[in-house]
Amino acid sequence: MAEGTWRQEIYWPNPVLRPFFQYYKCIQTGERSQRPCPFLVLPDGVAHILFHLYKQEREGKTIYKSKLSIVGPRSIYKEINRQNRELTLIFSFKAAAAFSFLTFPLKEITDRSLPLADVMGPLALEWKSMMTNLAMKGETAAAVKLLEDRLTDWVLNRQLRYAHPLLQRSLYSLDQADKPYTIAELAADQGVSTRYLHRLFTDQLGIGAKRFCQIQRVKQTLRKAQAGWAYGWSALANDTGYYDQSHMIDEFQTLLGASPAALLDSFRK
Repeated sequence: MAEGTWRQEIYWPNPVLRPFFQYYKCIQTGERSQRPCPFLVLPDGVAHILFHLYKQEREGKTIYKSKLSIVGPRSIYKEINRQNRELTLIFSFKAAAAFSFLTFPLKEITDRSLPLADVMGPLALEWKSMMTNLAMKGETAAAVKLLEDRLTDWVLNRQLRYAHPLLQRSLYSLDQADKPYTIAELAADQGVSTRYLHRLFTDQLGIGAKRFCQIQRVKQTLRKAQAGWAYGWSALANDTGYYDQSHMIDEFQTLLGASPAALLDSFRK
């Protein structure tokens, strides 16, 4: 990552939106640079609402453009270039909470994005316009508050659907576990078939149960490595449920685009 080219700030949801959102994050350009500004998006199984403000120089004039989108959960990593992005606001859902805001299965937006107006109607176009005006004036907190207020009104004035209790229990079990789960173990714990559990995960979380268990395993592996695992990568692979070290490295390369050692080094920089 190009260090020092952006700064981050976290905002916390109000009580109405707290069941749906983890937090809101603001990423703003710091020092101006002509260098590429890579940013690695890791798979985490959650959806986001994103507002982007782009600033471009054309023929001596400054031109602003913006986007307000809903982005589905990622099943694999993605690298983006933030070089032309002046401001990004990220409203991060809790796992499966985006299901309450949609009228279609969450799997339809996995690894892709849609204009928020396609999901929440033409009002979202007005929200984008107002947020753009505030962001251009440097009133970032006001732009965050505006979208939060509009989403709060949305929640209070609609009959929302919620993720199945079985899915919520499964997600809680995975989050609290001190060791990785397989889909077979998770299905047995919940008393359902692996096929049914997979369909529930795919439709309401956006990622199949097997892939989500893999994502949780790489996260647990990284946490142990960051905590100072002292027994070597081969032992860590065995402890976190991989067949061997090469199996662990292959899964990390597929999901995160790098080996666990390379990722650990990048986090330390």
